[in-house]
Parts: sequence; C-alpha cells; structure tokens
Amino acid sequence: MKLIHCADLHLDSDMTSNLTKEKAKERRTELLVTFQRMITYAKENDVHHILISGDLYDKKNISSTARNVFLTAVTDNQDIIFYYLKGNHDAESMFIGMNKIPDNLKLFGTEWTEYKITSEKDNVSNARENARDISDVIKMDVPNCEAYKYTFTYYDSSLETDLHSNVVWIKTDKHIYILDFEVILENKDKYEPIFDQITTSFKENN
Repeated sequence: MKLIHCADLHLDSDMTSNLTKEKAKERRTELLVTFQRMITYAKENDVHHILISGDLYDKKNISSTARNVFLTAVTDNQDIIFYYLKGNHDAESMFIGMNKIPDNLKLFGTEWTEYKITSEKDNVSNARENARDISDVIKMDVPNCEAYKYTFTYYDSSLETDLHSNVVWIKTDKHIYILDFEVILENKDKYEPIFDQITTSFKENN
C-alpha cells in the first residue's frame, strides 16, 4: 500500500511575526503550491491514501482560497482517500456551506474511529479486506493516556506471505496517535512483546 502521511502544514498562516507582509503573502502561496504538488505526486505515483494528522490550517478562520485548495483536491481526486484528523489550530469553518462531506474524505474525531481500506487498486488493501484472526479491541495500560489495541492477520500478494498487524490508538490531552506495527506472521511471537513495550512506554513530547 502506498500512503502519504503529512501533518502541521499550517496553510493560511499569517506569518507576519518574522516576515514582512509581502514575504508573508509569498510564503502562504508557497505552502498552498506545496500542498498541490503533494496531490500531483500522489496521482503520478499511484498513491491512493493520504493521511493528514492535524493542523492542516493555522487558525480557526481561513481564507476561501486556502479552504478551496483542500476541498478541490479532495473532490477532484475521487480515487484518493483522504484521512483527516483535526488539530488544535484547524479551521472551524472548513465545511461551512457543504451539503455533504465527500465520500473520499474520512474524518477522525475524539472517539475511537476506524476505516477499512478497500481499494481494488491496492494489493494490501484487498488483503486487509480479507483480514482474518481479528482480535477484540484491548485496553492498554499507558501512563497518562487512553490507549487501545487490536491485531489482525492478512495475506499480502505482493510479498506472497501472511502479515500480522498491531494497530494501537493512543489519546492524550492534546493529540490522538495511531500506531501500526506490521511484521511477517512467522515473526509475530518474537516482536509482539516489543510492540507492547513500545506502546506502554509511550510518552508525548511537549
């Protein structure tokens, strides 16, 4: 599976604390162009999933230009699934005036949310659709956090082997983290304790 993971893009930031108004405007444009180039890269390289994990924007009220750059990218590229986790800077007005959230825009909130990847263009996605040995969701003991884990096994035709995946969801006062640990099934028993140790020792940097 090909996935682009990005965060803290801070589109439409004022940027006037260290730059002149002219330079700030130029920098805002550059950020929007960079985002558009990322979408172009995804289209040209058969990437069908983009995960945006917080602070796509830099403030609650954004310009129509910044809003439309993102929404146009979503609506014009239906073969790309956008996963969007709102950050503490993100715009409240992002979806104002929309009758319906696009089908290829998947939103994460403050509650446990999961999405099943089903793209026919993606071998791993098809494999996950046929996942087996799916565990129940298990609550984990992580200091100062709310953490849950589940595991599943699936076949990856590109590797011609079974894979074992541990998915961990960690919620802190400030953020939500999603960790995905993946190994060849025959190595499951070797790495499972290591994955659990990493999770239970999780600490958020300020």
